[in-house]
Amino acid sequence: MKYYYLVASLPLLTLGDPPPISVIRFRSDAGGELAEDDARELALVMDESEDPGRSPFARAWRNAETQIRNACVTFRAGRYGEDPRRYARSHEGFDVSVEDGVRRAFEAASPLDRERALDRLRWRIADDLALPDPFGLPAVLAFGVKLKMAERWAEMDDEVGGGKIESWVRESDARVEDAMGSDVAGDRG
Repeated sequence: MKYYYLVASLPLLTLGDPPPISVIRFRSDAGGELAEDDARELALVMDESEDPGRSPFARAWRNAETQIRNACVTFRAGRYGEDPRRYARSHEGFDVSVEDGVRRAFEAASPLDRERALDRLRWRIADDLALPDPFGLPAVLAFGVKLKMAERWAEMDDEVGGGKIESWVRESDARVEDAMGSDVAGDRG
């Protein structure tokens, strides 16, 4: 099914810029335009469901995301001398450009730069998967996953992140003190 009006009305998204529409609004607006099966497919893709979906886009997206995560596991496991096969999940197909994109992301100078590179890779994959049907369901699904990424990046804030880190450190310190206090009390008895 073609969604000419819906796709033509979607705003331009740029990773790193606040999106001009929220995920909630998009899902609501799109839900009124999409066929029932296509609306379910959008929910599967945007909610990162384990269900691979029925559309070629949804299945390819799930496989690409699994390959990205497996490649990340491989890099992280290598750093700690772990066997990555313990954590890997199966997926169909293999894309060398995904492996290369993850490798380049892990060469980034900081965890933030790494995360940004991984999302750029995801963004490119979503664009590529939408190309064969630019006014069909793949274009709507690609917009949905890209909007979710754009909204996530727009919500990142240094002050909020710093506050979360400070809270985590305080909670960790309290747990250590509690554990040490109980060890000291245990040594007395």
